[in-house]
Amino acid sequence: MNNLARSFALLLAGMLVVLSLNACTADELEDAFYTGGKIVYDSFKGGNR
Repeated sequence: MNNLARSFALLLAGMLVVLSLNACTADELEDAFYTGGKIVYDSFKGGNR
């Protein structure tokens, strides 16, 4: 994993922590992790939709 990917992953993890602390329901938390996972997947696929 290169430095850019590592930095992006750490940033995303930090955002997920903030979202999880602010999530009122399990559904919101699940949506946050799904969205974050999709962003990571898309970024490693090269942005292909």
